Amino acid sequence: MVVGKYDRFVQKYLKKTKRLKTLKEFEKGLDRKQKNDERKPVKLSFAIQKAPERKKIEKAPIEKNPHQIKKKEMEEKKTVVIPDKFLKIAKKFGLPEDHLEFFYDNRESFHFESMEKTDVHCIEKTCKFTIKASPKCLLEHMITAHNYTDIPCCKIDCSYVAFSQTNSKHHQSRFHGHGKKTTEYGTHRCPLKTLEQFEKDLDRKQKKDERKPVKLSFAIQKAPERKKIEKAPIENKPRQIKKKNGEVKKTVVIPDKFIKIAKKFGLPEEHLEFFYKNRDSFHWESMKKNDIHCIEKPCKFTVKASQKCLVEHMITAHNYTDIPCDKTDCSFVAFSQKNSKQHQAKFHGHGVKPTEYGTHPCPYSTCKVSFGRAYQLQMHLNVHQNRALSCSYCQYRNVREDMLQQHLLVHFNLKNFACDICQRTFKTNMLLNHHKKTVHTTDDFICVDCGFVAKKVALFNKHRSTCKERLKFSRIL
Repeated sequence: MVVGKYDRFVQKYLKKTKRLKTLKEFEKGLDRKQKNDERKPVKLSFAIQKAPERKKIEKAPIEKNPHQIKKKEMEEKKTVVIPDKFLKIAKKFGLPEDHLEFFYDNRESFHFESMEKTDVHCIEKTCKFTIKASPKCLLEHMITAHNYTDIPCCKIDCSYVAFSQTNSKHHQSRFHGHGKKTTEYGTHRCPLKTLEQFEKDLDRKQKKDERKPVKLSFAIQKAPERKKIEKAPIENKPRQIKKKNGEVKKTVVIPDKFIKIAKKFGLPEEHLEFFYKNRDSFHWESMKKNDIHCIEKPCKFTVKASQKCLVEHMITAHNYTDIPCDKTDCSFVAFSQKNSKQHQAKFHGHGVKPTEYGTHPCPYSTCKVSFGRAYQLQMHLNVHQNRALSCSYCQYRNVREDMLQQHLLVHFNLKNFACDICQRTFKTNMLLNHHKKTVHTTDDFICVDCGFVAKKVALFNKHRSTCKERLKFSRIL
């Protein structure tokens, strides 16, 4: 059976659509055509037509609202307008002009009246170094502690200069690394590639090359001259007289009522902060009955509270006397033999293992000590120069204020911290924690330097005094 193209198409269509009855009738009709049968051919129940051609509808470009266009332009050229009032405050407190926008955006986070107290933190993660805010205040620390230095990029057509090793690695990986997948939207190419094409074109001209010169994607024009905008000078108001060294020490604000009570009962002005902190432990109406206790452990001597009330007792009973330090560059004066031994052991002894954070060295040539923070160095220098705080009841002196307050707790026999295991009381929380670690713990004591393990504190302390790994870094051996 010979079948035409049209008939084949219909057969395939009927098979696909599974119209088997219609297919049988259609095939019978084809047989009749070939045999010249006079019977009428079978009429199909549907008409097959050619599919219409698809017309491409060109959509008109959507016009953006002028409001949206303006908004985008504003975002691109967005600059913070800093008011004149803030500029005056910035000048008053010495804020750097380069970062005025940052300070204005974060103005609610700063208290500008206490701006001199704010510290600048080191940006490295593990480092906790801080310093008072001033221009370029962290430069020395970053160079000495974190090896910051200028590292120029080694790639061609790149004048970038990194400020550290990590910054150089970031630049190499992100700027000269794998890059991103190119897209059809990348219409702004790097001019350095265009420069290469332009230089090739110049070579062709010199060699009289017949090829057409490369057309650049931009027109080179002369840059417009910059106009200097002259700002109106800010009028400076007369500044208030600064306090000594421009610094105010953080002290507890004592209310006027308490100062009146202190005056009434004759409390020494040097220790008002101590009395205010421990005000719940005193009965002010019976203040005259309060006794001052001797600080030496076996001695149970007491005397009525008054200025220098324990001086005579400490001289006669415990041989207190001024003992100047015999080391060079040290003006420290001890108040007893015990205090002198403590000073020799802690201040002029073996010392601590030096670390990378010791960026504040002692200025004295005979003293090889460095500290991680400026205030620690200042405390150290106070010992060198014998600038100490003194007790108003006895000869005790100390550079640290917290140690003087602990000393006063002994005088008044105040023990506000109790152990929850054995009910023993202590003067400070630090002494309570030390008691728990040494008495009520089952953990072993491990030496940091050599890893020696001891079950008792006495054995551990004995080992520390002779530990060879610790004594490797000794200042006196």
